[in-house]
Amino acid sequence: MGAFYEEIPDSLIKWIREQKMFWVATAPLSGQMHINVSPKGGEYFGVADNKTFWYLELTGSGCETLAHLYEPGNGRITIMLNAFDGAPKIVRLWGKGYAMEKGTKEFADFAEKHKIEAIPATRSIIVVNIHQVGSSCGFSVPYYDFKAHRSILNNYFEQKQAKFEAGNEKESMPRYWALKNAWSMDGLPGSRIGLKTGKAFSIAPVKKMVGPLAPSNNQRFKSGVPVQQVILIALMCVILGVLMTLHGPYLVVSVKEKLQPRPLLNERITTTPFESGPSSSLSPSGPAATDREYFKFPIFLNTIQSLFAFVSGTLYLLATTTTTSSGPLLLPSRHALAPLVLIAITQTLASPFGYASLAHVDYLTFVLAKSCKLLPVMFLHVLLYRKRYALSKYVIVLAVTAGVAIFTLYHPPKAGKVSTKSAQNSSSLYGLALLGINLVLDGLTNTTQDHIFGSPQRYGRVTAPQMMAATNLLSCVLMTAYLLLTPHVPLDYFFSSFSGGSSSVGRSTAHELASAAAFLQRHPRVLYDVLGFCAAGAIGQLFIFATLNRFGSLLLVTVTVTRKMLTMVLSVVWYGKSLTLGQWAGVGLVFGGIGTEAWIQRQEKLDKEQKKRELGKKAE
Repeated sequence: MGAFYEEIPDSLIKWIREQKMFWVATAPLSGQMHINVSPKGGEYFGVADNKTFWYLELTGSGCETLAHLYEPGNGRITIMLNAFDGAPKIVRLWGKGYAMEKGTKEFADFAEKHKIEAIPATRSIIVVNIHQVGSSCGFSVPYYDFKAHRSILNNYFEQKQAKFEAGNEKESMPRYWALKNAWSMDGLPGSRIGLKTGKAFSIAPVKKMVGPLAPSNNQRFKSGVPVQQVILIALMCVILGVLMTLHGPYLVVSVKEKLQPRPLLNERITTTPFESGPSSSLSPSGPAATDREYFKFPIFLNTIQSLFAFVSGTLYLLATTTTTSSGPLLLPSRHALAPLVLIAITQTLASPFGYASLAHVDYLTFVLAKSCKLLPVMFLHVLLYRKRYALSKYVIVLAVTAGVAIFTLYHPPKAGKVSTKSAQNSSSLYGLALLGINLVLDGLTNTTQDHIFGSPQRYGRVTAPQMMAATNLLSCVLMTAYLLLTPHVPLDYFFSSFSGGSSSVGRSTAHELASAAAFLQRHPRVLYDVLGFCAAGAIGQLFIFATLNRFGSLLLVTVTVTRKMLTMVLSVVWYGKSLTLGQWAGVGLVFGGIGTEAWIQRQEKLDKEQKKRELGKKAE
């Protein structure tokens, strides 16, 4: 009956080599993609040792095995052989596989070492590093008489090879691989030689799937960095430098002046006054306000938080994936680096603009506007990535936008804040402008994330934990570079032109790292709040990405909207505020629109599942 081994027993090696065919099974990491099982025949396989099985992978119309082995974090493969004559037996070899494509040094070295003779149809050598062997009875497998191996494949590619050698360049094997083997049916990268050839000769791959389950982005592979991403990265770098240089130290101060609710640790860090000399916080009867100092180092704080999020994201990644020789753990493709840098820049910039806007807009307006992220996301999808939406999507976005506008228009003026109507309007418009920039940057972040997740042909199959770890690492690098480089930039003259000859602002901005370290040395207990704040943010990101990875965007949007609704209700109830009738209408439009969007997405998902079931019934 059944038996298991950690390696191939010597008693099975001879039996394996005598078999006329075997099956290969692989699967992608995503549960939404397709498992592949391929029959293999001929005398093109062998056992290198008790832990290693190999076979010649011959050219065909598909490349599923290659694509699954190349997928970062994958490499799982199962080989199955069974007896069609003699004593019944089934043998399975479980392990991690890797491919060596024909034309590479690895292929040549392995073939020479094991005396493997390649045939014209050969595409690669697949090697399986075995970690488990299973032998079972096979009592129900029928008898079959072996007649001969088919020669059709060999004859076809021998003729193709002869035409190529006669001078017909279009008959080359790399061109065939570019046409049919560059991408899997699910849109995963396949033959690397095929990908390079397709890029060099602009060969469009064939479409391999039809119907509602076909990949929507099965486009021709394009390497390199798109021009719009280069422009956006350059623009964001300029804005990042100017914003942090001019306003960096004061963004947190503007937040502490607000009376609206904030996260507990963030509030305690930025609003607790400390004596400028001794290392203890002030009591109500302490020194005058002029002797007080506050923690005003937002870039330093965000750098530590990004570092914490990178570490937690990497641990999450290590816990949920397994590295193989098929690709790096953190970055599945070098082509993903540019958009990930763009995400790091935009998310680094978005937070300061959002905090700055809180000094000029009401917190409830801020929350409702943040619920309007559909507008910039949709606009940027259409503008940058040529995506199109159904009419219902545009109607929902207009409803949400109208809700935010109505809420803002019906907002009562703040008592004691301004003395004239014009001053109030000016402040409000400035705050809304800052908030608008924040929304655009957030939208650019989300749009680029969607683009990366939806373009495995260009960027590889990027997972949620990879996105979390990579973007936080890049954000940490960017802000660390700012903290380390600004002390060496002569900003005194630049700031003196903006501050009437005083350069103290420039010195404060340029030496944020040293100033933050000195502040923590004077008030060491602040470090506990800083570390707690950063750890809480990192853990929060884990839950967000875990929800996205496990349950999808629909549930994540539902959770986000629920959180925003609870935040608004808490703000109104806790602080004794009241909303006008117009504001309630705005709230209804915003959350009604978002709720409708969630309902439509749910219906679309149900429709796809129904079509899938109908296709399954037709296939039966």
